[in-house]
Amino acid sequence: MDDVRAIYNSLNSNLSELLRAARAFYLSKRYITTKVDAKIFSEICKFGYIEFSQVVKYKNKHVKFSNKSDLVFNCLDRKLARVKKNKLSEQDMLQEFRAIMLDLIYEESGLEELEIEKLQDLQDQEEAILGSDGIIDIEYGTRLFLSFHMFMEQPFETHSAYNNVARILKLWLRFLSRNNVCPQFHPSIKNAISVCSLASKQLFSSLAISQLLPGKFSSAVLDNLSSQNTAPFDPKKLGFPQPMLDLYNSHFSNPVLASEYPTDIQILDIIPPFTLIASEYIRDTDDTTTNNTNTNTNINNPQFPLYFEKEIIDSVQKLLVIECTLSTLKNNSKFIHSVTAVWPSYTPFDYDPYENL
Repeated sequence: MDDVRAIYNSLNSNLSELLRAARAFYLSKRYITTKVDAKIFSEICKFGYIEFSQVVKYKNKHVKFSNKSDLVFNCLDRKLARVKKNKLSEQDMLQEFRAIMLDLIYEESGLEELEIEKLQDLQDQEEAILGSDGIIDIEYGTRLFLSFHMFMEQPFETHSAYNNVARILKLWLRFLSRNNVCPQFHPSIKNAISVCSLASKQLFSSLAISQLLPGKFSSAVLDNLSSQNTAPFDPKKLGFPQPMLDLYNSHFSNPVLASEYPTDIQILDIIPPFTLIASEYIRDTDDTTTNNTNTNTNINNPQFPLYFEKEIIDSVQKLLVIECTLSTLKNNSKFIHSVTAVWPSYTPFDYDPYENL
């Protein structure tokens, strides 16, 4: 056992500190209040290389010990009542109390229970998330977790989980900051908290509108374009409200395609009831054609309106990035189709999810 402790102490592991913090966070009834919350935190730990089984194991021991403590107090309360009623001698009372205490088993929360073979795994996991400078990039990990991991792994089965994942992660990061856990990472944690604030608005919206796009309006434009010279197209049969039908007749009633290509667009503004203002989004932040590498706004691709039905307008959030095909008509009206993904604005597009496959 001394060898195990010596090996453990020699690791100087940031993950060990995070594991202890995770245990405290998970035990607190202020943060994890439902099964959904527990599932979310389990996924956070898994993604962050924190062994969640050790977190749960500690909580189970804590609950077990607390239950035994409650049992002792309840028994003592009953014994004291018997002393008062039956006038047991102090010796008899002490004997019964000792019998109760023999049932209590002292259980350490324990480092001793870590198996030697798991210690190397712990070290390997730590090295896997350390950058070249030896610093864990919590902000980047948060961006990755709340974008690619959510969309590609789809770890949750309920809407409630996706609605709450940013909230639980934000609580966890604030817990780390308030309790001075891994202080060398605090600047990264602070930035990660800001990412969570964005995600609380954008994550579920991205999931929702990805199921709605390109929308009935854009599909109608594409159908009209495809049916030119082959079949009559009556926009009145689309069932659009009159203001939307007027938009359709003004911009798309006789479509002639000028250009079409796959690209990313970013939502810059929302003008109810039917209009979004967008521009093309340049993922390469080193692109010299951008006005500002922090905003990815391309000089050669100005803002333009796109039209959608009210359901999409009500669900969308500013700054979302849409992978799609952008079509431009000869009258300069634009619409999208063949939508492949919708991403939050904080998505780290320099990450390649297929690199290690």
